Amino acid sequence: MQLNSDNLRTIASSPDASDGDRRVAAAVCAAMDDWPTQGQVLVDEFLLELSAEFGQPTYESIRSGADRLNITTDAWKAEALTELLAAWSEDNRHLSLGDLIRGLISHRRTIHSTRTR
Repeated sequence: MQLNSDNLRTIASSPDASDGDRRVAAAVCAAMDDWPTQGQVLVDEFLLELSAEFGQPTYESIRSGADRLNITTDAWKAEALTELLAAWSEDNRHLSLGDLIRGLISHRRTIHSTRTR
């Protein structure tokens, strides 16, 4: 199952989602909206671009990537990375962004299966 920006918006506003899932979904959605690639809707594509530019997207790689960007030439990327940092809490900074996304996919499957029963 692939997540897209509409799925993220749904999770971010879902009363059935945990606070953590809502935080991750909102942060990833905001970062995708600000990322300079136009028309990007699939989370997997966004993750691939992040990985190509900053290595495996972890809290540390995103933070250091944001610090290295030239704000004059890469303002949109810097904004996106700053927003993306909000996906992590103090408790889960050891997880990669892929791990956080997998948690959202699991949540989406659980909600979907309980609603279709």
